[in-house]
Amino acid sequence: MEFIKNRLKSLQYVFQGVYYLVKNEPPVIVHILTSLAWVILGFYFQITTNEWIIQLLCIGIVLSVEGLNTAIEKICDFVHPEHHKTIGIIKDIAAGSVAFAVIPATIVLCIIYYPYVLTLFFLKKYERYSKRLFGSAYIGCDLRNDSALYDTYQTRRVFSRCCSLLPVYHHGCFYSGLLAVQA
Repeated sequence: MEFIKNRLKSLQYVFQGVYYLVKNEPPVIVHILTSLAWVILGFYFQITTNEWIIQLLCIGIVLSVEGLNTAIEKICDFVHPEHHKTIGIIKDIAAGSVAFAVIPATIVLCIIYYPYVLTLFFLKKYERYSKRLFGSAYIGCDLRNDSALYDTYQTRRVFSRCCSLLPVYHHGCFYSGLLAVQA
């Protein structure tokens, strides 16, 4: 029973640390708001389970490194309250470590959302275009032999010329090209 009480007490310290970071550190608030934006995007685009795992790991790593940066800065301020060149270098290195976490995390998250955003913008454009030409914007393909399901020569000619390399999101999958438009 004493073990459980000690663990609960240590959780109290954890939440005190989180509260202190959120209340007193503007960079942590910026990272939390940015993380919230990524989470909202995740729900909007309905990213996959693996993408959620990667996204949450990126968010956790960035927030953890920012917390460590704050701890190092507070230790430096405690040890040497007045300005000192070496303390300044230590603080700069700690801040640089945050950049080493933020930059790759941002790249990874952009890689995750690139096809979703690309499809969002380009698909709307080509839906309007196909509705005007063919009366329908249904996009389909045959993945078994990777062949197009063209209804007419006109469909094949227009879409192979306009958007054959466009990534398409359809029924929960991304396809490497717009393979068909069914009229």
